[in-house]
Amino acid sequence: MITVDNRLDTKLTSMMVAIEKRLHNLGDVPARQSRTITLRAGSGELLDSFVQNYGGHFMQVVNQRQAAFGYNEQWRISDIIRSAVAASFVSRTQPYSPRPGQQPYYGGYNYAMTPPAFDLYELVRRGDAVLLAWAPEYGVTKPINQFSARRGRRDSLLRVSVPVQR
Repeated sequence: MITVDNRLDTKLTSMMVAIEKRLHNLGDVPARQSRTITLRAGSGELLDSFVQNYGGHFMQVVNQRQAAFGYNEQWRISDIIRSAVAASFVSRTQPYSPRPGQQPYYGGYNYAMTPPAFDLYELVRRGDAVLLAWAPEYGVTKPINQFSARRGRRDSLLRVSVPVQR
């Protein structure tokens, strides 16, 4: 059983919890409310499968952005929320298997340079639960720009690790 207490003035959406190497969708929690969810054993998606589905093409996106005239829509990150969740477990990405005739790359996690403690898989491996919640149009800190941006958006992926009580 998981209880999420949203103390923010914004709704938390697309909440997920990674526990016992599985990822469970929890739904939304309105601002200033709490919600209790019961998880069934063996339910949810395998964390490795989720990360491979949403994060397995990170390297191709990076390579396409480096090519001067190589922009290709197929390498666009379309599901920002799930891709951000997958990036939180970037160490679980596997070598990409390209289309026939293309060379595979075997970079795995080696291509991702992340700050210390960015990857959360070690917490899940040791038995903690990791709650991930999207806060649309919410920033944890104030913006640093001193101007009004014409096109700007502030969303946050909140990541909270909690020891599991058995």
